[in-house]
Amino acid sequence: MKRISAFVLLLFYLFGLTGCGKTSDDGGTSGAGSSEIPKIKETTQAENEIGLTLSAKDVTSSGLTLVFTQSGDSPTRELFTGADYSLERFEDDAWTAVETLSSEPTAWIAIAYSIEMDGTTEKEVDWSSLYGELETGHYRVVKTVDFRATGDWDYDTITLHAEFDVEG
Repeated sequence: MKRISAFVLLLFYLFGLTGCGKTSDDGGTSGAGSSEIPKIKETTQAENEIGLTLSAKDVTSSGLTLVFTQSGDSPTRELFTGADYSLERFEDDAWTAVETLSSEPTAWIAIAYSIEMDGTTEKEVDWSSLYGELETGHYRVVKTVDFRATGDWDYDTITLHAEFDVEG
């Protein structure tokens, strides 16, 4: 049953974010033969009401392991993340996007990874084909997580950051 809800969430996520549906007057989207697709509300890490943190371990110049840790707060919510992420580098007192190797838009696999409630979930990331090997410096990975309360059709998205250093 949990796999079916993950699949349904993935479908709503894809249709809601990719613009596959037609935009309605109220800003929502509706696809052919379906009811209105849920709207997505974005939240930042500082407003994190779901007890979720993101950190990095096993950092190399070509990848790392993301560590999602959830505890307390909203244990009735289901948490999912996709394959997509971005990297930023801290330079001149500001975060700037790390340029990808290609000027073409990045195509991400459409998948939903479940994040364990009251536990830790790890996800390995290898960015060598997207960013190459990173130079020495201070970076952060930017990752989004989808969550919803059981029976709630309004999906929320939280943006998390995990800072890390690449040593020379």
